[in-house]
Amino acid sequence: MIITDIGQVGISTPSGQYTLTPSLAAIASMADPVEMYSDLTSTDTPHEWRVQVAHDVIMACADDKSIKQYLGMQQIGKPRLRKGVVVRKYSSVYVTDEHAVIIAENLLYHGMIGKIEHKTTPRESDFTSTFKPIEWMTAVVAHLGIAERDAWQMTMTSILSALKTKFPPSEKEKARDNFTPEAKADHDEWYASIYGPKS
Repeated sequence: MIITDIGQVGISTPSGQYTLTPSLAAIASMADPVEMYSDLTSTDTPHEWRVQVAHDVIMACADDKSIKQYLGMQQIGKPRLRKGVVVRKYSSVYVTDEHAVIIAENLLYHGMIGKIEHKTTPRESDFTSTFKPIEWMTAVVAHLGIAERDAWQMTMTSILSALKTKFPPSEKEKARDNFTPEAKADHDEWYASIYGPKS
């Protein structure tokens, strides 16, 4: 069963279905997942390199590495020389270059950032340019009581959903989320007048 809500992707081929899971273990197996995500989303990345990165991401997340035969154009047999021209034959494409890039972007997003609906406005301190899977794995073990082996198989989307359920926002946070921008500014000004600027 493919659980798309946590970032899994299913690919059906003549030889069966493959499951791609952007788990912490899969992300940790990549050399630099943050840079790979940047390469996939940047308009400055050469097409050939973007496709190569996409294939690397898919291979890292695949439950069966034989999916490689369905990525892009695969050469069949050896090149042959006919009348001075090198002739190559290729198999049919099941995962086109364009689809591979879209799939890889989705996998990395769910694997590192996590897709969850929440209204709380992120603070500047919430953003980071690094991703350390082992820290999230240990946090899951500590806060959710999940075995280490199982924690490695979770995606950031499933982790954030579980943490949100266990540690829901307080009534005060919920109320502030419903403020209009003007009301939030007034609240912050009032807060600062009493307690000083937020650190």
